[in-house]
Amino acid sequence: NATLGSTIIQVHATDDDIGLNGAVRYRLKQDLMGNWRTFSVDSESGIILLKQPLDREKQKIYEIRVEAYDLGIPTPLSSDLDLTIYVRNINDYEPQFLVDEMVIKFTEHMPTGMERRKIVDTVDRDEVDELDDPPTPVCYFIVGGNEGDFFTIEPLRHEVMVAKELDREASKQHLILIKATEDCIHSPANQNFFDPTDDTYLKVIVEVEDINDNAPHFVKKVFTGGVTTEADFGKEFMQIKAIDIDEGDNAEVSYYQVGQIQMTLTEGLENVQTPPFLVDQFTGVVQLNFDPQKGMKGYFDFMIQAGVSDEVVQILEMVDERIQEAQVIPERERIRLAGTTLQGAACQWWKVDQDGISTWG
Repeated sequence: NATLGSTIIQVHATDDDIGLNGAVRYRLKQDLMGNWRTFSVDSESGIILLKQPLDREKQKIYEIRVEAYDLGIPTPLSSDLDLTIYVRNINDYEPQFLVDEMVIKFTEHMPTGMERRKIVDTVDRDEVDELDDPPTPVCYFIVGGNEGDFFTIEPLRHEVMVAKELDREASKQHLILIKATEDCIHSPANQNFFDPTDDTYLKVIVEVEDINDNAPHFVKKVFTGGVTTEADFGKEFMQIKAIDIDEGDNAEVSYYQVGQIQMTLTEGLENVQTPPFLVDQFTGVVQLNFDPQKGMKGYFDFMIQAGVSDEVVQILEMVDERIQEAQVIPERERIRLAGTTLQGAACQWWKVDQDGISTWG
């Protein structure tokens, strides 16, 4: 982009003679490539000027020869200087991202600054070779999104960090908009939207990874169910359910029976040696672990723990013969577990019909 008439360089030669024999003049010598036509030289000062426009895409290097001669009489003397003129590139293009968006992940509840995520590099469409100056540094700035100011970025390292503690259960995904620029002094203006046609911007989706920071909780404190003496060994008759608001493997709930099974008002169950009920570790399904016989009656009260938490739930079970009358479960005493007082079922009415036992109220 140098204008015609611009000074390229000044050459200087000396002559120890005096008078006309020491008067030095300059001229360009013709060359086979015709490079000399692009420049001119002031015959007295030795200043080389641009005579024709330069086009770096067509020619990067010009080699010319400058002759310095004196005005000596009868025969002038001269010497030559070979010059290589390199056409430097101008910064025509801003740094550009090759993708419109990328996804990075941070772990919830990690200390600020502990995790860093590298943002993709930009490309520069300006041509660069070994004769150019070192490339201009590119800086990244957050110019949009980032609600709550949860994230910061190191402009020269291109690394995003957490500025505030993240909580996946509060927000599992965040959005930030990053601007790439060679102006590392002034922060770019904020943007309210992402323009996919402007490759100096990058949309970054931040996903918050889960840790196991929430214990499972049962959907209710007391589960009740019942079977008749006509039920078969292994019958599945109820299911316990707990919910964990974590994600993935951290949300998987396991069920374990804890403590002793309390039996009240039992008849005919003296010879039941094995635990009368089994709880499936993964599904929470409760099934019979003995074969009910006529004449057996009783109420069972036991606790289930979900996962490795201290959350426990009370299970009330009733085994009875198939009869056509209402039964009353007497009020149970308070049970204290893991520092929590749970109230047993009070005056629960059970109706036994052909389909088994169901709670009325």
